[in-house]
Amino acid sequence: MKEICNRKFLLGAMMFFCLFFIANRAGAQYLLVDCSGSTPGTYSSINYALSAASNGAYIYVYPGTCYEDVNITNVSNISIGTWWPGAVVLHGSFTVNGSNNVFLYGFSIISGYGNGINVYRSSRNVMIDSCSSSNNSGYGANINGNSSVYIQGSGNYSSNGNAGIYLSENSTLWLLPWTGGAPIAVNNNAQFGVNVDQSDLYVYGNTQFENNAGGSSNYGGDGIQLIRGSRGLFLALSGDNIVSGNQYAGILIDSHSEGQLVGGGYLGTSFQNYVQQNGPVGIVVRFGSQLTLATAGYVTGHSEAGIDVYGNSELTTNGNNFIQNNPGQAAIRIDGNSQAQLYNAVISGNGGPGVQILGNSSAVVQTDSVTSNSGGPIVCDTSAYLTTDLTPPQLGPGNLCRTPTIPGLHRFHTESPIFNPPDWHRQKAFEDAFRRNLPKSK
Repeated sequence: MKEICNRKFLLGAMMFFCLFFIANRAGAQYLLVDCSGSTPGTYSSINYALSAASNGAYIYVYPGTCYEDVNITNVSNISIGTWWPGAVVLHGSFTVNGSNNVFLYGFSIISGYGNGINVYRSSRNVMIDSCSSSNNSGYGANINGNSSVYIQGSGNYSSNGNAGIYLSENSTLWLLPWTGGAPIAVNNNAQFGVNVDQSDLYVYGNTQFENNAGGSSNYGGDGIQLIRGSRGLFLALSGDNIVSGNQYAGILIDSHSEGQLVGGGYLGTSFQNYVQQNGPVGIVVRFGSQLTLATAGYVTGHSEAGIDVYGNSELTTNGNNFIQNNPGQAAIRIDGNSQAQLYNAVISGNGGPGVQILGNSSAVVQTDSVTSNSGGPIVCDTSAYLTTDLTPPQLGPGNLCRTPTIPGLHRFHTESPIFNPPDWHRQKAFEDAFRRNLPKSK
């Protein structure tokens, strides 16, 4: 036994000496952490290592379990991770406070008394790679205060007591899963999947936002919520984006916010966006908000409406968007001084009309396939306006739509997708350096 212990000590000492020697030669600082405290020459907690770390340090954590709240405050160029393919279970939280170029890798975070991950006070270029933050009593991740975060690889932000991810106060989040790998999953949270408030969300494919509930307070229940001037871009680039089984809406776009769903046909991939079998509505666009679907994918299986647009809001579709098999009141409902321009959509097999235009709203419907809807292709009330290439026989004799050319018809606010890829220049360099210098697993 003594001989085995001596060998372990010698192995640990040699590994530490080699890393220390390499670090000195490279001008970087390498620190080892073993939270079990059983490896000589290592720190017993991540916080102890951080207290000794300078800017530019690499902190390697032995696979295992740590019990602490990790605080990364006012530092730059810090990388913290474990050996691939190992993992560290952190019973506690990670807080990044006023820090830049922080890289986290390989953690599974569980906090019984708050949020799993906190990023705030203008923390910039925080990359969270192959981490999970689930089963927390608060948020899986809380990002605010003009911060920017990249979540890449796979990850699970599920079964949290509030939202899986809360993004607020002019912050930006990129979800960047790998093609062919496990998805980034934001499922089964008690309030929202992702709640975006005055911030920007960019989703690059291979994601899941499923079965998020509103709880007993009748608040939440959306897979994704964009509110108060937020923007969301959903690209089916590295895999399908699936928004399914949420209690209220799959996607809620509210109070002067913008959402764009872009599918594989536009991007040159075979992937799609699927908004399917959520509560009463697939996508809600309301109170001065905008939605654009560009060959986006499928909106199916909703009990009230596939897409509900109201309160001076706008909808634009272009390309093969399939709004099908929604058994409720309408596939697309335009109401309350709102506008829609629908090009080349397939609107079929719905329980109500294909398009319903109400409350002084207007729509342009051209080159669409609007067929086999039990309530007819398009239905209007007497205040609505319609411009369409469908013929009067196709619309039906009892249709109230006003179809002549309308002087002063609303001009639609249409832009190209808000595609804004991240600047990888500095953050990617830190990630690559971390991976190059990972010690080999024992």
